[in-house]
Amino acid sequence: MINHTGTIELNTDKFNLRKFLKDDAQNVYDNITSNENIAKYLTWQKHASFKQTEELLDNWSSHYNNRTYRWAICDKANNEVIGSIQVGNAGFNFHCVEIAFVIAENYWNQGNMTEILTQIIKHMFDLGCHRIEAKHHIDNLASAKVMKKIGMKNEGVLKDYAVKDGQYIDYSVWAIVNEQNN
Repeated sequence: MINHTGTIELNTDKFNLRKFLKDDAQNVYDNITSNENIAKYLTWQKHASFKQTEELLDNWSSHYNNRTYRWAICDKANNEVIGSIQVGNAGFNFHCVEIAFVIAENYWNQGNMTEILTQIIKHMFDLGCHRIEAKHHIDNLASAKVMKKIGMKNEGVLKDYAVKDGQYIDYSVWAIVNEQNN
């Protein structure tokens, strides 16, 4: 049985994880959605305007409930939103969830997502989730490295899993199981 809390505030050494606010739109646009290097490995296109990001944040911030798990990643040093994490139901009644994440380019390759995802996985296991999955664009080797560092195991390749710019893209799928729930 999952003990749903929705998006509650969590903390790591360097980051606060909290709900998105409408006021976060400028940070999200500047740090994430306007960056082509970030968008190239994701299924969405780079945002063409600030208004597009503003509409996204308006939607996200107004749709939280006790089964919504979407965190803004805030750098404790400057309180700037530099990423996001979303956990969604991937199986029956949240026993299996899928995690998706993105972080600003200037935070890449510094162990930041390892720190953050370790906290998220612990939290979701504490709530009663049994299995956590994640997928990444087959060419996104940095995400593969993060998934391996947080204890996930590679389960294979999903052939032609996504479409971007009219091209089919293979995705790699990873997972971790809460062995204490066996």
